[in-house]
Amino acid sequence: MERRKEVVVSALQFACSDDVVTNVDTAERLVRSAHEKGANIILIQELFEGHYFCQAQREDFFQRAKPYKDHPTISRMQKLAKELGVVIPVSFFEEANNAHYNSIAIIDADGTDLGIYRKSHIPDGPGYEEKFYFNPGDTGFKVFQTKFAKIGVAICWDQWFPEAARAMVLQGAELLFYPTAIGSEPQDDGLDSRDHWKRVMQGHAGANLVPLVASNRVGKEVIKTEHGDSSITFYGNSFIAGPTGEIITVANDKEEAVLVAKFDLDQIKSKRHKYPQSNIMYPSLSQDYSPKQAPPPPSAPPQSHHHQQPPYATGIPAQYVAPHPINENWSSSLCACCSDVPNCCLTCWCPCITFGQIAEIVDKGNTSKWKQERSTGVEAKRNDGAENQ
Repeated sequence: MERRKEVVVSALQFACSDDVVTNVDTAERLVRSAHEKGANIILIQELFEGHYFCQAQREDFFQRAKPYKDHPTISRMQKLAKELGVVIPVSFFEEANNAHYNSIAIIDADGTDLGIYRKSHIPDGPGYEEKFYFNPGDTGFKVFQTKFAKIGVAICWDQWFPEAARAMVLQGAELLFYPTAIGSEPQDDGLDSRDHWKRVMQGHAGANLVPLVASNRVGKEVIKTEHGDSSITFYGNSFIAGPTGEIITVANDKEEAVLVAKFDLDQIKSKRHKYPQSNIMYPSLSQDYSPKQAPPPPSAPPQSHHHQQPPYATGIPAQYVAPHPINENWSSSLCACCSDVPNCCLTCWCPCITFGQIAEIVDKGNTSKWKQERSTGVEAKRNDGAENQ
C-alpha cells in the first residue's frame, strides 16, 4: 500500500523581550515542544530576536541588522533543525551591503539552508514604520522544496495581498506560512484588525486549496520614539487553517502557544483537482486589474528608475518578469517605448508595461521573440529619431 504524504505543521507564539539570547532560547524551547508533539515544519513569528522596533524611526536600530551569511541565529537554528529533523523558517533583520531587508531563511530538516525570501510589501504607518528600515524585497515570491513538502513563505504585510499566496501556489506550494508581528494601532485605540487579519488569510487558504500557518507574537511592547513612548499590544491569535479556509486550531491573544495540525497532502492535492480554479491564472485579466500609467512624453528627460513608483504591487513572482534583454541574470525588463528606463529589480517597473503583459509574454514562452521584437523596436525608434533631426 502506497504511503500517504502526511505532514504535521506548527505555529509558535510568545512574548518577546528585547534581549536576543532570551528570545532565541524561548524559540528553541518551543521548537522542541512542537517536535515532541510530532511537528515536521515549525513556524516562529516575525523578527523574534527582539522587540518590534519599527514603532520608531531610529538610526541606532540599524545595529540590529546582520548579514545573512554566518548569521548566529540562523546557524543555531540549523543545528537545531538537524538535531530534531524538522524544517524551521527563521525570520531576521538582514544587512546586505548598503541595503536592509526583512528576510526569512528556510532551514531544511537536515540543517541545510535552502535560501531566503525578502519581504515584498513594506508597510509605512503609525507604529509600523518599516519603510524606514527595510528595502522592498528583491527575491520575488518563492517556494522551497523541503523534506516534507514544497512550501511558500511570505512575511507579515504580504498576507494582505492575495497575489502573494496565488504566486506561491502557482509555483507548486503545498503549504503557506506567514510569520507576523501585528497588534494594536497606536494612532487609533478603536481599530482592531485581529479578525480581519485572520479572515484574509483564511481566504488565501480557501481560494488556493492549501493549508496555511500564521504565527504572531503577544504582549505589550514600548519603544522610545522621537515623539515620546509608543506602544503596541500584539494580539497573538496565531492559527492554522485547512485547505478550505477553516480554522483548525487557534491561540488566544495573551498566552504563549504551540499549535499543531496534521494534513494529508495527497488528499488535498486530489481535492484541488476537483477545483481547477486553484491552478489557473489568466494573464489577460491580470492586465485589466493592473493600474494603467501613460508612457512619458518623448520630450521628457530620462527618469532615474530607482525612484519610479511601481504601477503594481511589489514582489511580483519571478516567473512573471521577463529576463533582461542584455543581461540574462537580471530578473527585469527593458521597454521599447522608453528604452532609457531599465527595470533592474522586481520593485522598479517600466511605466509602459503591466504585470499582465509580462505574464502573458512569459506564459506563452515568447521571451526570446519578445526580446528580439523589442530590441528591433528600440533601434527603429532611434533611427526614426535620427532621420527627423
